[in-house]
Amino acid sequence: MPYYLQIKIRVLSLTLLIIIVFLFVSRPGWSKEYDPRLLQSSKLAYQGNWREAEALIQQYLAENPMDPNGLFVKGVVLEWKMGLDGEKWWEAQRKMLEVYQEANDMAFQLWNRDQENVDRLIDLGNSYMFLGRKYSDNGSWLKAVLTAKKCQKHLEKALKLDPNRVDGLLALGGFHYVADNGPKALGPFKALLGISGTKAQGLAELKKSLTQQHPFFYDTQMVFIQLYYDLEKNYPEALNALSVLEKEFPDNPEFKFRRARIYEKQDPKKGIEEYLKFAQWCETQREKCHTNYSFLAYYDAGRLSMGLKDSAKTKLYLAKALQYDTQVDTQLTAQALFWPGLLEKEEGNSAAALEKFQKAEKVPGISGSLKKQIEGELSELCKTNSAPCS
Repeated sequence: MPYYLQIKIRVLSLTLLIIIVFLFVSRPGWSKEYDPRLLQSSKLAYQGNWREAEALIQQYLAENPMDPNGLFVKGVVLEWKMGLDGEKWWEAQRKMLEVYQEANDMAFQLWNRDQENVDRLIDLGNSYMFLGRKYSDNGSWLKAVLTAKKCQKHLEKALKLDPNRVDGLLALGGFHYVADNGPKALGPFKALLGISGTKAQGLAELKKSLTQQHPFFYDTQMVFIQLYYDLEKNYPEALNALSVLEKEFPDNPEFKFRRARIYEKQDPKKGIEEYLKFAQWCETQREKCHTNYSFLAYYDAGRLSMGLKDSAKTKLYLAKALQYDTQVDTQLTAQALFWPGLLEKEEGNSAAALEKFQKAEKVPGISGSLKKQIEGELSELCKTNSAPCS
């Protein structure tokens, strides 16, 4: 073989080798390759197909019983199952808490055997944030803060070892953002605990988390909706973030419901319009929209109408809500009876008011403060003999 051909072949071989190494070994920004079933399970849940999502993640867990990421995604699937299947809120929260506790324990045991491993650091850091959020959902506020705080050092260490691991940026970005955006009264408390971070830093990390697809990709998009809605009060940006998920998951009723929630913050009348539009969509898409969403749509339309002092529409929408009531949240059921009772009382319809109050009083599991209000109204009606009490 001519010498120049040998040189050419060697150069070509070396070039191919460099390309292969670049693509598959040291590609900048290339994160961990997860089993595609993790993201697919999450995607199915966001589509509204929680049954398929649950079956797929259970299959993954059966084959990978020592991967905490499977449990993280299972928690996401259970979250969607709760809303889409109309599960009791507190019961569902307890189930999810158990899943995240198991994931945290598993992640800790794996990290403890190999404390410099980036995968183990990210899994443990993520587990603390997800568990902390679930403690918050279950009402354990201090435990939530102390648990979420633990994510910081593990994730910051992981990102220092490998800055390309964007799969650790959902929890870390959220932590840094909230550290700079909480109530001022918590300032000394956060300083005492060593909680630090800036809003700009958190936003940058969250945005970077969306530059690659990973098991928490859609959860990151969801975080932007909550961030702009709850913390920033930037409702146009919340709608923009919501539109991204609505476009990809048009059959998920939760996003239509959240659209109405955002609109009501801008204009209660527009909110009512969106809730009623959502209720009509549920009527035509019953297989996709659990009955509880119809209840919530009319309940919120009634709640806003009451705020606008529109007695007729308040009573109309809340009566409609009760037709769809599955008592997923009995506090709302009781309020849907109590508020019209107050209106009937104001309008001098004592018998109708008494009937509403008595029904509201019998609803199980309501808060002590609401129960006290109902009992007070009943007592007043009976004392004045404006209604026949037995």
